[in-house]
Amino acid sequence: LFIGGMFGILNKTRAIESGLERLLHVTSNIYLLIPFLMIVFFSVEYLYGVGQSIFWFIPIVITLVKRVGLNELIGLAIVAIAVKVGYLASITNHMHFLSRSFVGFTRV
Repeated sequence: LFIGGMFGILNKTRAIESGLERLLHVTSNIYLLIPFLMIVFFSVEYLYGVGQSIFWFIPIVITLVKRVGLNELIGLAIVAIAVKVGYLASITNHMHFLSRSFVGFTRV
């Protein structure tokens, strides 16, 4: 409910559109922006482990890729794949230590 209200305010003030225009103007190449965004989302998940809270970026990234004429699934993939790969490679994932104890590995 809170996130829906936030996006309603952002759409009414056209803040998302102006921010995306500025981002596309600065980078001017969507094919360089996509790997950059994936690296950012990967790094945040890899270092901090906040994967579920990153998913509210999906509507913004979908709006970005629709603006440049790409499919909406590319916007979903930019966020979801980067976050899940970051989760798998995470150094701060607490589940790694739990799963190690189940299979008999000791802590290093």
